Amino acid sequence: EQEIKPSLISKHFQVFYQPKVNPCTEEIVGAEALVRWFHPDRGFISPALFIPIAEKSGDIITVGRWVFNEVCSMLAQQKEKGIESIPISINLSRVELYQSDLILFLKSVISRYQIDPCLIEVEITETTAFNHQEELILILKEFKKHHLRIALDDFGSGYSSLNMLKDFPIDVVKIDQEFFRTNTFTQMRG
Repeated sequence: EQEIKPSLISKHFQVFYQPKVNPCTEEIVGAEALVRWFHPDRGFISPALFIPIAEKSGDIITVGRWVFNEVCSMLAQQKEKGIESIPISINLSRVELYQSDLILFLKSVISRYQIDPCLIEVEITETTAFNHQEELILILKEFKKHHLRIALDDFGSGYSSLNMLKDFPIDVVKIDQEFFRTNTFTQMRG
């Protein structure tokens, strides 16, 4: 926990981009920004280990904002080089999502790097979405007002229903992989 902030300053964190591929055309249509920690003494530290610690301590805000800045910087560099950019998904934790200055922060970084906000897809998890519905809907509407895309991750991992989605301004629904690991999806189709 005490090494997260110094590791950000020392550049021990890195952002990797997991491509999103259209299965019909095999074209890369987007990517998801994934933060990874390569500690000089401990080696690779799994996000499954450091993210919950960072969420509990509040350091996830610093990590998340660093990731957002890195993604926007990369998109600006691509623009400067004349490279056509693809939309990038950035995960927001529950802790980050409810920060009063979140929208102001996002807008200021996007403005500083002069990137198209449509290239940013904010990704939230199903459990985050359905725990504080009314408050979250207002936040998501603010994202949409500023032309950010919204993805709902891990759909189907909890007790949600498709009916609940109608109230949320969601652009993308990512179905939880458990649907495809078990026979649930096959049984539903068949």
